[in-house]
Amino acid sequence: MSKNSTEDKRLHPRCACCSAQTQCLLFSQIPVHALSCIQAVVQVTRRPRADTIFREGEPARGFFIVRSGWAKVFTSRPDGRKAVQAIAGPGHILGLIEVLTGSRLQSSAQALEECEVEYVNAAEFSQILATNPDLRIQLLEAAHRQIQNARKEFVDLAAAPSPAP
Repeated sequence: MSKNSTEDKRLHPRCACCSAQTQCLLFSQIPVHALSCIQAVVQVTRRPRADTIFREGEPARGFFIVRSGWAKVFTSRPDGRKAVQAIAGPGHILGLIEVLTGSRLQSSAQALEECEVEYVNAAEFSQILATNPDLRIQLLEAAHRQIQNARKEFVDLAAAPSPAP
């Protein structure tokens, strides 16, 4: 259920009916007109379990929004092991910082189960940013809040008592 039915009328139908609205960084932080511009260029794909969504070190050609399902975000260690950084679910945005900063992807993502993922091409997104100058700052601020929340969850998890043997 969305926050405001008048906003729904201006949103792309895919966004207006999305069940991940309440968790989505874009929906909760971005003005409706900018969100509608982004939704107009979104490509939606279904990714099967164990499918690689993107690979660490590749150029950030776009960013991803998890609509449904769960994905593992990880980095590869020199010894070949994977260091899990996050488990991304509905509403999580992956690769946005790298797109905004023009850097290479800092991690990889793999579907833990079948996922529906939205993809926003970096070139099309750049055109949207050019016509919405405040959007870059709003997105960086929202991404910062998402990172802070993830950091807090990590600290809470680390501080939790371990189960008895």
